[in-house]
Amino acid sequence: MGSQTIPNMRQVMWKLIVIATLLSAAPAYAQSVIVFGNNDAQQCSLYTKLPVSSSGLEYCEEALKYGGLSEHDRAVTLMNRGINLKRAGRYDEAMADYEAALKLIPELAEVFVNRGVVYAHLKQYERAIEDFDRAIFLDPEFAIAYRNRGYIYDTLGQYERSIDDYDEAIRLDSEYAETYYGKTKDEKRLTAYHEAGHALMALSVNDADPLLKATILPRGKMLGMITQLPERNQLSLSLAQMKARMAIIMGGRVAEEVVYGKKKVTSGTTSDIEQATKLARAMVARRGMSEELGPPTYGDSQEEVSSGQSVTQIPTVSEETARRIDAEIRRIVDEGYATARSVLQKKTADLHVIAEGLLTYESLSGDEIRDLLTGKQPSRPVEDDAPPSDEPTAPVPTTTYQFLWLSGG
Repeated sequence: MGSQTIPNMRQVMWKLIVIATLLSAAPAYAQSVIVFGNNDAQQCSLYTKLPVSSSGLEYCEEALKYGGLSEHDRAVTLMNRGINLKRAGRYDEAMADYEAALKLIPELAEVFVNRGVVYAHLKQYERAIEDFDRAIFLDPEFAIAYRNRGYIYDTLGQYERSIDDYDEAIRLDSEYAETYYGKTKDEKRLTAYHEAGHALMALSVNDADPLLKATILPRGKMLGMITQLPERNQLSLSLAQMKARMAIIMGGRVAEEVVYGKKKVTSGTTSDIEQATKLARAMVARRGMSEELGPPTYGDSQEEVSSGQSVTQIPTVSEETARRIDAEIRRIVDEGYATARSVLQKKTADLHVIAEGLLTYESLSGDEIRDLLTGKQPSRPVEDDAPPSDEPTAPVPTTTYQFLWLSGG
C-alpha cells in the first residue's frame, strides 16, 4: 500500500507543477498574442509605403484577427488594409474597409483623405472633394488634403481654387513646392513635349550618352528632365560628343516650336539656352574646338578687378577677338538648333508618341521609351487623373511604446 502511494503522490505533484506553470504562463501568452497583433499592425502599415504586395494584405488580415488592438488601432489597420486593396485595384473592398474604420473612429481625418483618393480614381470628383473638405475640417493643417483637393480642382479646370489649395499645402509642408505647384494640364502637356524633344534627340544623334530616364515630375524649379548615363567613366569629351550634347539641349525648345509654333515657345527654355551658351563658350574659349579661333585659351571676355573700394571689369581679349568668340558661340548654338530641328521635323510622329507616354506614365525609362517607339506599352499600371496616391496612415503603437508614423505611399 505504502509502496503504491509514493508513485501516485509523485504523479500528482508533477501534474500540479505543470498546471501551476501553465497558469503562470497564461498572462505572458496573452501578452504575446497582443504583441503579435501589434507587430502585424505595424507591418500592415509599413507595406503601405511599398508597391502592391500580398504580404501587406496578409499582415493586415493577421492583425485584425486578434483582439489585442485598441479601437483606434483597429480602425487604422482597417484603413491600411484598404490602402493595400486600393493599390491592387480592389476599390469596392477598400471602400468597405474605410467605412468600417469610420464606424469605429468617425473623426479619423486620414480615412477621409484615402477614401477621397478612391473616389477620385473612380472619377467621382464631387464626393472626393467632400471627403477632402471633411479631412480639412477635422485637421486644418492637413497638407495632403489641400494638395489632393487642389489636384481635383485642377482636373475640373477650377484653376484659382487649385492654386489656392497648392499654396496652402506648400505653406504647411514646403516639400510640395517641389512636386505639385500649380501645374495645369496645358503646362503638363507642354512639359511633356519639351522633355520628349530632349529624349528623342538623345536617341537619335550619334555620340550621345545612353538615355536612362525622362520625367515630367517637377524637381525644384525644373518642370521635368531627362537623365543620361555614360557607359563608362569619362575623363574627357570629344568634339562629336559636345556637338551631340548641344543638339540634345536644343531639342526641348525645338519640340515646343514644332508642336506649338515659334510664337508659343515658353520661358521654360531659358535654362536650355543658358546651358547651350555655356557649353559653346567652353568649346570656343577654353577647349580649343573652334576652327575659326584655333587652340588658344581665351578665358572670359572680361575680368573683374577690385581696387578695394569698387569692382571694375576690364577686357581680357581685344574687341575684335571678343566679337569673333561671340560669333563662334552663336554658330555652334545655331548648328545644334539646326540639327535638332532637322531630326524632330522628320520624327514628329515619334515626338508625339513619347510625349503621350510621359503624360500617361509621368516617368519613363530609356528602355520603355524605346519600346513605345516600337509600339510596345510599358508593363506597369497607368497613372490616371486621380490625385497623387499620397495615402496617409495613422500612428500604430508598438509594444515598447514607440510610435510608427508613415505619411504616404
